[in-house]
Amino acid sequence: MAKSFQLGKGLSALIPSKRIGDEPKTSVSETVHVQSVPASASNVQKISLQLIEPNKQQPRKQFDEAGLSELVASIKVHGILQPLVVTLLANGRYQLVVGERRWRAAQQAGLTEVPVIIRQTGEQERLELALVENIQRQNLNPLEEAAAYRRLQDEFNLTQEQVAKQVGKSRSQVANIERLLTLSPAIQQALQEGRITVGHAKVILSLPTQAEQEKFFASIVREGLPVHLAELKAQGVRVRSHQRRVGTVSPELRNLEQRLQAKLGTRVKIRGTPQRGLIEIVFYSQEELADLMSKLDR
Repeated sequence: MAKSFQLGKGLSALIPSKRIGDEPKTSVSETVHVQSVPASASNVQKISLQLIEPNKQQPRKQFDEAGLSELVASIKVHGILQPLVVTLLANGRYQLVVGERRWRAAQQAGLTEVPVIIRQTGEQERLELALVENIQRQNLNPLEEAAAYRRLQDEFNLTQEQVAKQVGKSRSQVANIERLLTLSPAIQQALQEGRITVGHAKVILSLPTQAEQEKFFASIVREGLPVHLAELKAQGVRVRSHQRRVGTVSPELRNLEQRLQAKLGTRVKIRGTPQRGLIEIVFYSQEELADLMSKLDR
């Protein structure tokens, strides 16, 4: 699908680095953190706020009320310092592409007109631009970000690699965020509400079955575990789960385990079957690791 510009960079082309007129500097909450380029004043025009509709492709579903109130107060004093980006609709109205917080705040501040840049865009480009802006501002919660990536793939037949290129992330980053959508509804709700973090979610996803994930999630919430302690606890769960799947160690492997321990001079654990398994060699210092490597190189 042909694109006129790369969205990882193209958003900055729509957001002027220069403020409108001689207005004072904006607060941090209103600044767009993108690589800025100078904008000609002729690109910006004012239109009636009543003619602007919200972006149906907006990936962000939750807006922080406290932050919005701060922006309203700033707009009442300084006005809107960064133009909104809109597209012209067939009915003569405009649809937002970038700047929904400013649009909402302008309504609450009682403005009748707002500065805009008008750009013709398709549905995919509107979703991509809204997604990029929110990512650069770090406004999306992780599940909103994951859902937006999935929408780009499902609705516009993009691969994870193509999505990653469009939003300026690596494919693995996109894949890891999307994995959050495989969590159960209860765990997703806890992540949405901030009762667990993305770090907790990643630890939960490391467990092989949904039943184990649900049980482990309950223990994180019940015990109030920070991420690093949750990871340590999950390691034990994963080992026990693996042992249940592979069964007890055979006498042949137990004998081999003892021979390796005698040869290497440290604790060795073998899990699996004679056909397939896992060997765990334990060391307790850099010196022991160097000694182990020396023995293995012989």
